[in-house]
Amino acid sequence: MEFANNAEEPDAIGWGLTAAFGLVFIGLALSNGSYYHMVYRFVVALRGTLVSMIYSKTVDLSITALDESVAVTLMSSDVETIARGFIYLHEFWAVPIELAIAMYLLYRELGVAFVAPMAVALLGTFAVFFMAKYIGNAQKIWIQGIQTRVDVTASMLGSMKVSLPILIVNNAAYIS
Repeated sequence: MEFANNAEEPDAIGWGLTAAFGLVFIGLALSNGSYYHMVYRFVVALRGTLVSMIYSKTVDLSITALDESVAVTLMSSDVETIARGFIYLHEFWAVPIELAIAMYLLYRELGVAFVAPMAVALLGTFAVFFMAKYIGNAQKIWIQGIQTRVDVTASMLGSMKVSLPILIVNNAAYIS
């Protein structure tokens, strides 16, 4: 703070601060890149495990009890929803610590005025908890819509009959 207010400070201090600022951002880029690389490796492993488990369970079911669209829906939208949730796994414990540190630093700089940003953070937290009650029902409707779409698409594709010899003859006419 004193460097910016004092014109007699040498320029070398400014360049040193600029270099330190650059190093901090390079460190942030490297650490964030490493963190998200590891997170997405975990999510891919989780997705593969879930799809494998669903496939194994589907193979073990009897043919009369099998609704193909349920397994396809589980392997697509449900697995993706679970995987997306695991991306933010570490946010559950890290964000409260980060918020506490931020509030302490704000208190140190602003005094009692830190209450306003804290109130906004708490308001946002309670708003998320309030909306969470409705997200489950909305997601259920969404998944049912996806399952209906998969059913219709599977039945439409199953009803199409393609004659292979006709395709070969038609393609041979185009080749010659």
